[in-house]
Amino acid sequence: MEPLILLVHRLPYPPNKGDKIRSFNLLKYLSKYYSVYLGTFIDDPYDWKYVNELDKYCKHVYVRPLNKKRSTVKSLKGFISGEALSICYYKDSKMLSWCHNIIEKEKIRKAIVFSSSMAQYIDSSKYSYMKRIIDFVDIDSDKWSQYEKSKSWPLNILYRREARKLLQKECEIAHKFNQSFFVSEAERDMFKQLCNNLNTISHYDNGVDYEYFSCQGSLENPYAQSQTIVFTGAMDYWANINAVLWFTNNIFPRIKKHITNVVFYIVGSNPVESIKDLGKMDGVVVTGRVDDVRPYIQYACLSVAPLRIARGVQNKVLEAMSMGVCIVATSFAIKGLKKLSGDEALFVEDDETGFSKSCIKLLKTCNTGFAESNRQYILKNYNWKKNLELITECIE
Repeated sequence: MEPLILLVHRLPYPPNKGDKIRSFNLLKYLSKYYSVYLGTFIDDPYDWKYVNELDKYCKHVYVRPLNKKRSTVKSLKGFISGEALSICYYKDSKMLSWCHNIIEKEKIRKAIVFSSSMAQYIDSSKYSYMKRIIDFVDIDSDKWSQYEKSKSWPLNILYRREARKLLQKECEIAHKFNQSFFVSEAERDMFKQLCNNLNTISHYDNGVDYEYFSCQGSLENPYAQSQTIVFTGAMDYWANINAVLWFTNNIFPRIKKHITNVVFYIVGSNPVESIKDLGKMDGVVVTGRVDDVRPYIQYACLSVAPLRIARGVQNKVLEAMSMGVCIVATSFAIKGLKKLSGDEALFVEDDETGFSKSCIKLLKTCNTGFAESNRQYILKNYNWKKNLELITECIE
């Protein structure tokens, strides 16, 4: 098969969080048509044991460790060079050398980059002969703009700079590469406006492994209680932290006044101290990393996505829908979804009163089975193979 280089900012395995779900399915799909040479970083020591799992999808895997403290210090050089700090965060001379050597040695003519931070390894003019495609996923620069609005001095100044510098870099990359992809039509359209209506900007939707994320009787119920609410997501990610703190402190007490035995489960890896502290509250359980998130979704009365800062499509929403679970979410959390029919058991609320009322209503009708429409929505719209076909069309 023809060689292809794939550069991903985080090891695309296990597919247990948003970006890794998308990058893994991209890799899995590409491996059917190309000999994939994967260059990636590991920022979580837990992931080292999974490196060999990628051998079944790749001709060669090159992995560099990413020390968060060292990379944070390294990113500060961006103040001197005038670059976005998040680009400097991923600068690595050994990764650059590997890219150059493997492209020359294997005569690679096609490249796919996952996230703007990895474009720096092949965006120089000497690689202009290559067919280069980038999956930005989200508009990361706009995420920094959202962060800026929620922070006070001096962080708001720092985030404003990062948003401006990163947008400049994103547009520069989009002009250099043959095609740019985003996770939704909304992201695509917004970036087109930001990038002077460049005509090489497209999107492909996420998918869901709907056979894996289905209601299976073989999964053991992890809950001792019947009235449960679940939130799933990496708990060292600021948008998730912000969402869970808001829900637990402002919405959950309102629910508990009406349904005293309700329990809120926060399911996700690497909870920061502020999240761990929530576990001291009555009716709140912080699980940390779990081997399998599915039973926590399947046996919950409802899943919540109270995100107030978000870009793109939330996999936590897609997975809950695939398992036929009711959802209460903010408009931020569902912004990237394909058009809903109105039959789905998905309630959109942006204020504390509305959010709590919808949760109470669903808890009182728990396990009535009316969320089957959620699964049908996923089956219709979120097929990985179908959605990824656009990638191979563009790179051929």
